[in-house]
Amino acid sequence: VPVSFSCSQFFISGCEVNQGRAKASKAAIQELNPNVEIQIDSEHITTKTASFYAQFHAVFATDCPLSVLIRVNKMCHSKNVPFYCGDTWGFYGYGFLDLLKHSYSRIHLAKKEKETLMNVS
Repeated sequence: VPVSFSCSQFFISGCEVNQGRAKASKAAIQELNPNVEIQIDSEHITTKTASFYAQFHAVFATDCPLSVLIRVNKMCHSKNVPFYCGDTWGFYGYGFLDLLKHSYSRIHLAKKEKETLMNVS
């Protein structure tokens, strides 16, 4: 990790020179929730198959080309694994969620009753 990353990456202190971003961030991210297992895989994402993604409860992707995101999402979807991706560039960014089948609901505080807005299949 370049030293300059410590200025813009919340989970990198600057002591992790010559490590990848994932490895350099792991300890600080683990502190957020010690009960979650963090796995770092250094193989290129394009070598993965659908069976690789099937072992996870959810897959998150950032900083990937659109073609890779589409490919990974299709594999996750085929194995019923929720897929989240996003990226930011300064003030601009995006987020995409493939939650498979999900019901969105909203509680009206005045009525205090639950209303289903949309079912997505």
